[in-house]
Amino acid sequence: MNPYRLEKRNVANLVVSQVMFMITAITVMTLSGVIGQRLSPDSSLATLPIAIMMIGTVVSTLPASLFMKRVGRRAGFVTGAVFGGVAGGALSFWAVAVESFWLFCAGSALLGLYQGFAMYYRFAAVDVASPAFRSRAISFVLAGGVLAAFLVALVSGAIGYGIMVLVMTATPLAMRSAGYAMSDVAFIMQWHVLGMYAPSFFTGSLIARFGVGRGAMALRVESWCSLRSGY
Repeated sequence: MNPYRLEKRNVANLVVSQVMFMITAITVMTLSGVIGQRLSPDSSLATLPIAIMMIGTVVSTLPASLFMKRVGRRAGFVTGAVFGGVAGGALSFWAVAVESFWLFCAGSALLGLYQGFAMYYRFAAVDVASPAFRSRAISFVLAGGVLAAFLVALVSGAIGYGIMVLVMTATPLAMRSAGYAMSDVAFIMQWHVLGMYAPSFFTGSLIARFGVGRGAMALRVESWCSLRSGY
C-alpha cells in the first residue's frame, strides 16, 4: 500500500477512535451524576462514580503508556477498549438494570481505565504520520500543536480539564434540580461539546501561526470571561 495512503488511513482510525472516546466521555459526564443521584443511598454520593472514573484515569495513564511501550500501541489500545470501555460500559449498564450503586461505581472505574489508554490516541498521530503531514494529523486528532511545549501543555491541560469536569458534572444535576427534562440536559451538553471540539479543525493552523503561548493565553482569557459571565 502507498505509504501516504497508509498514514492517512492510520490517522483516520485514530480520529474515529478519538470520536468514540469523546462520545463515551461526554455521555458519562452527562448521565453519570443523574444516575448516581438516583442509585446512591445518599444524595451526597451522586458524583462519586465520576470521581472514581477520574481516579481510574489518573492511576492507569502511566501504566498504560508503559504497557503500550512493551506490546505496541495497537495492542494497548485494543486492550484498553475491550477491558476498559466495553467491560466498563456493560457493567455500568447492568448496574443500572439491577439498580446497584456500587456496581455502577465499579463500571465507572473500568471506564476510567479505558480513558487512561484512550488519552494517547492524539499522541499516536505523531508516530503514524510523516513530518509533512504530522501537524495536520495532530490537529485532526484534537491534540493541536501544544506538544512542542509539553510542560506548559501539562499545566494548561490540567486546568482546562478541571474546569470542564466541574462544568459538565454540575450542569446535569443543576438542570435536573431546576426541573429541566433530560432532553434539555442532553441538548445543552451537545452544544457545550460542539464549542469544545469544533475549533479543533483550525486550532492547529492558528497555533502554528501565532505560537503556543499566545494560543494558550487566549484560551485562558476566554475561560475566565465565560466563568465571569455566569456560564
